[in-house]
Amino acid sequence: MKNFTSILVESNKACARVTLNRPDRRNSFDSLMVEEICAAFETLGQGRLVRTIVLTGAGPTFCAGADLRWMGPDRTVSATEARQDAELLLRMFRTIDECPCLVIGRIQGAAYGGGIGLIAACDIAVAA
Repeated sequence: MKNFTSILVESNKACARVTLNRPDRRNSFDSLMVEEICAAFETLGQGRLVRTIVLTGAGPTFCAGADLRWMGPDRTVSATEARQDAELLLRMFRTIDECPCLVIGRIQGAAYGGGIGLIAACDIAVAA
């Protein structure tokens, strides 16, 4: 598996762990993290060895949703760009939801906005 910038992916035989790794931003996602989550779940889901994926966050917060620097009001976007952002988020949630592996959300700390969407896309959510 390739190296990612904003997530960590570890695999130990039948179980893999995907960790949102932007604790300084409360694991809020931007377009890069969303793309990396999609790539990781697609790759792990295609493998024959991995049967379970644990989704968690680094630091005290699971996920604060979309990064305000990415989705914030000071960012001027066209209707086309806004639609592309929405479709990218939809793709991320669908990729997790449709992953053939069992996806367990290990939820530590707070979850807001799109972080709740990540939890909803998991098969099982466990508060840690």
